[in-house]
Amino acid sequence: MSVYKNDPTATIFLLADRLLQKGYVDEENDYGGTTFHTFTKNGKSWITNGFKISYPFNTRAICDISNNKAIGYDFASAYGASIPETIVLRQDMDIKNINLLLEKYNNIIVKPLDASLALGVTMNISADPEINPAIEAARKYSETVLAQQQVVGDELRFAIVNGKAVAALHRQTARVVGDGINSVQELIKAENAERALLENAYFTYPQLDETLIEPKYLKDKTILKAGKTLELSHSAMVRYGASMFNVLPDVHEGYVKVAEQIGSALSMDFIVVDIMIADYTKPCTPENYWFMEYNTSPILKLFHGTRDGNNVDIVGLVADRIDRAIQGN
Repeated sequence: MSVYKNDPTATIFLLADRLLQKGYVDEENDYGGTTFHTFTKNGKSWITNGFKISYPFNTRAICDISNNKAIGYDFASAYGASIPETIVLRQDMDIKNINLLLEKYNNIIVKPLDASLALGVTMNISADPEINPAIEAARKYSETVLAQQQVVGDELRFAIVNGKAVAALHRQTARVVGDGINSVQELIKAENAERALLENAYFTYPQLDETLIEPKYLKDKTILKAGKTLELSHSAMVRYGASMFNVLPDVHEGYVKVAEQIGSALSMDFIVVDIMIADYTKPCTPENYWFMEYNTSPILKLFHGTRDGNNVDIVGLVADRIDRAIQGN
């Protein structure tokens, strides 16, 4: 049985609910151990892998560009986006260029060419002995590996629907902000108490415990200065403690324009564009942001579970685009 079947809020089930409301019939079939869903209405059908959805409006070329990070960088760059300096390392290539990249930027990141969900990614590489283990970790998921300049900023996930940005998720790593009164330990307790009160039908924000952050923080008596941020984890995934905020209203229009431009160049229907921005409230300059990747099959429930309550009905918007594509409207 596919793992996603244990999650009633998996993207395929959220979409299925909306499509059923539109009059579709959903038929599940297992082929070679993989579950496929066939949605049919008016004699017209769409079939997709239930785990990694292939939308009816996406061509093979769109998926190829999205799935291959190196091609994605070239594509986004061709449409005017700033990209981090990147080296593509294939099996028979020497790593000397990676050493030069490390000397140039002091910190680099190594990741698989075509994996997702942060699998095989090693960040904060600052010394030569760390390079080979990072390459080996990445090659567990892809024969080809990328080494690139590690950029710093806020990672924003722009959802582009019909060529327009409808959301900009700030995937904020687990953190606490000092108030000059409470200790790190007390701030984490307050953060966990706030998380426990969050009501979300799609997913639960996990408690920050020793499984997600270093145990030392849970007993840290240090009092942070007012306004000082302490990052507790480097992960931008909710399951590892990150939080989702839809900051689109606060994002400078320059970044929105970039996201719309490079997103709609790939797909006018629905595409996600991940961009790292040094300060998304400041004017857009080529030195202030970096395109990270495209995603044609993102997890949709994240857009329905922002901590600021600024949710976007992305499931409904995507279901409408699917219906139009199937029916040829």
